[in-house]
Amino acid sequence: MEAPWEIGRAQAAVVNLVYDGTFDGCSVLDVGCGIGDNSLYIARHARKAIVTACDLVERALDVVRHKAAGTGLPLECVQQDLLTPLQGELQGRQFDVVLDANVYHCFSPGPDRDAYVANLARLVRLGGRLVMLVFSDKQGGSRGPVRVSQADIRASFGPPGWEVESIEDAVTESNPIDLVGDGETLQTEVPAYLAHVLRKAG
Repeated sequence: MEAPWEIGRAQAAVVNLVYDGTFDGCSVLDVGCGIGDNSLYIARHARKAIVTACDLVERALDVVRHKAAGTGLPLECVQQDLLTPLQGELQGRQFDVVLDANVYHCFSPGPDRDAYVANLARLVRLGGRLVMLVFSDKQGGSRGPVRVSQADIRASFGPPGWEVESIEDAVTESNPIDLVGDGETLQTEVPAYLAHVLRKAG
């Protein structure tokens, strides 16, 4: 059975970001890239973007490498646990844009979320942006990822190091998933927030 978040194409929200020019001319880090559909789409369609696909799971990155082989796309793959100190290819590096498509909501408030946000602060250059697509608290039920409120986002990414520029209603596309717990209500579009966060000194 396929993982709910691997839909075989880029998330519609990411496609819209590409066509809005969010990644044009940027170094882009896609955290929690999975099998790389968002990373590959950005590398293929964003103008002069250079993409780094990052995931904890090396086997997922092998799939990304296989998909990218022979394409000439400006894409590299990096393995990293973003709850631990940055190492290897990510140590000391910063990016114009970091994309978090469905990672932040994996962590409840507490040490893991704090460690993750601290690493994001190291990875986004000053003046750069974090773009996050996360499950929202408008989703009913209690199964699956943590429901994230706008207040959660503002608490994690407040001043002085960050400025939340916008939080919009969005959708995370999924394979059929039961988030309500009744075994019958299978969703393929899940309420989400799309947040744009500016990295500032602090």
